[in-house]
Amino acid sequence: MKILFFNTSLKDRLPIGEVVRLGYNCINVGEFLWETTKFSKDRVCGKFFYKGDNEWSAEGEYLYKCVKTTLLCRGSGAEPLWILKDYENPKDIRYHEDYEWYTLWRKKEDKKMKERLSV
Repeated sequence: MKILFFNTSLKDRLPIGEVVRLGYNCINVGEFLWETTKFSKDRVCGKFFYKGDNEWSAEGEYLYKCVKTTLLCRGSGAEPLWILKDYENPKDIRYHEDYEWYTLWRKKEDKKMKERLSV
């Protein structure tokens, strides 16, 4: 399992035309298959498939860089994505050493936001 940062090695981890299994476990827990079709300045374009769906999404979906952390995310929740190996489960993400780093960072950012809002 590997957390995905938007950096130069991303093209090696999400090669165009290859299907990879991505998971998330921050606020929601789940996984999906992802196929990259192209890279842009701040997005990875492609299509996804969730278990239980009958077909792949249309091309034009994207993964994006969370501005503050440079983590790769999908959807409006800005949950970081992880590459999962065949035997790994999205529930296992909470026990990974990088998860602790992310949650500590997030708590610090939430505290800053609360301080700004209370002024």
